[in-house]
Amino acid sequence: MQPRTRVRRKRVLNKKMVLLAAAAVVLIVGIILAVILLVPKNKPVTTKNFKLIMNDTQNSVQYSYNLSTTEVYVLDALLTQNLIVGSKTGNGYVIEKVDGVKADASKYQFWAIHVNDNLVNEKAETLEINNGDIIELRIEYWQ
Repeated sequence: MQPRTRVRRKRVLNKKMVLLAAAAVVLIVGIILAVILLVPKNKPVTTKNFKLIMNDTQNSVQYSYNLSTTEVYVLDALLTQNLIVGSKTGNGYVIEKVDGVKADASKYQFWAIHVNDNLVNEKAETLEINNGDIIELRIEYWQ
């Protein structure tokens, strides 16, 4: 009787080994698929050329810059170029100065963003730059 018991044990061990190997293969394939599907793909870095206009019409001050950037958003591009100073608030980033020219909050002034001659109602941190854009930061007044 003992030889049969050994054969049964070998079969049981072989089945366990096969099941363990199959589970390992399934696990490895699952990890590979997760990495392929979940790891973000690197987007190619593109350089965008745009024009920045700083406009303080009250004091007749206007500066113009031809800029290039690999940044996606206006805020990042202008911070990288060291052209703006501001602060983060609960509502987003507030631009306080553009190339040293300050919007005076006590006079209800703020920097408004115009893109291609259109006033935008979007934050600088979410406003995307497109190649060839004309971005104007203009001092305007709260009403």
